[in-house]
Amino acid sequence: MLLLQFLQSELTIDIGLFENEDQIKEWLHLLPVYVEDGVYFLDGDKLNDYSEIKFMNSRYPLTSFSFDNSESILVTWTEIPVIPLSEGLIPGATKVDAYSIDNEDVKDYITSREEAVDAVMEYYHKQNKQIDRAGHASEDGEYLMLDGKFLAHLDPIFVDQWKKRESLELFIQTFEEE
Repeated sequence: MLLLQFLQSELTIDIGLFENEDQIKEWLHLLPVYVEDGVYFLDGDKLNDYSEIKFMNSRYPLTSFSFDNSESILVTWTEIPVIPLSEGLIPGATKVDAYSIDNEDVKDYITSREEAVDAVMEYYHKQNKQIDRAGHASEDGEYLMLDGKFLAHLDPIFVDQWKKRESLELFIQTFEEE
């Protein structure tokens, strides 16, 4: 199934589920939509105060009052798994902090990230330095602070460098030098 959404700034409107991309495009042709470089946009200036989009046996209410007409309205669709019909690990990605990690990699990513954080924090604690973890649920994601100053983001690059490390000391040098 594909979930059709309209996106504008912080606004996300879930339109509904479609069986395939052809159905979505057929439905979108009933709207004031334009395409730029393969990306679909809803033309908010051409929306009525109220209209009903009739498709097959459904009627979808659509109003210009849902949007800020000064900004673009992105049209997007995403594959949504039907959980009871799925076998094994669900395809897709999981949000970890400020980053989207493929579901096949997320367990290893989290395990490696936490292992790296624990090792770095222990390293600095042994030196009697103040090491803190900050930024949880922030827009930029979590990071480490050393003696009140930024040390490193806990991002995919941090995790990748941890996995490729030759030693803890060399790993720490990579972000102390930045």
